[in-house]
Formats: sequence, structure tokens, C-alpha cells
Amino acid sequence: MTNQTDSDCYKQLSIYKAGVIIWKVVPPVFILLGTIGNSLSILVLNRRSIRVSTMALFLTVLACSDLLVLYSGLLRQWLIYLFYTDVRHIS
Repeated sequence: MTNQTDSDCYKQLSIYKAGVIIWKVVPPVFILLGTIGNSLSILVLNRRSIRVSTMALFLTVLACSDLLVLYSGLLRQWLIYLFYTDVRHIS
């Protein structure tokens, strides 16, 4: 007979292991692809011929806000998961 606690049994579940793998792999991929894609969007939308459009300004602001959400939301949650510390509590 083994003397396992509930948390030890919980960590043996395959769905828990899948969640750990997802949290380790998916956020850096999203951050990398999102940064590249939004940066390219900003570069293309700031060309002289496109910049005169109101829609180009709107899409540029949208890409900037998307970068802000990636770094303030997803990156923070990923760091909380990996290191168990919230960057908002570090001064």
C-alpha cells in the first residue's frame, strides 16, 4: 500500500499532464507568433501609401493593443505558471 495524498493522485492524471505540457508550449508560441505578426502588420500599415487611410490607423492601433495584451496578459500568466511569482508584486 502506498501512502499517496490527493494532490499526488491528481498529478498522475493524464489530463493534468496534458495541461502542464500545454502551459509550457503554447504561450511562448503565441507570444512569438503574435509579436512577429503584429510587428509586420504595424510595418506594412505605416507605409506612406497606406497611411492616409483611416482604416490603416485603426488597424495599427489594434495591432499595438494586441501586443500590449500579449505582454501584459499572456506573458504574465505564463510567468506565474512557470515561476510561481507575479511580476506585479515585484518592485
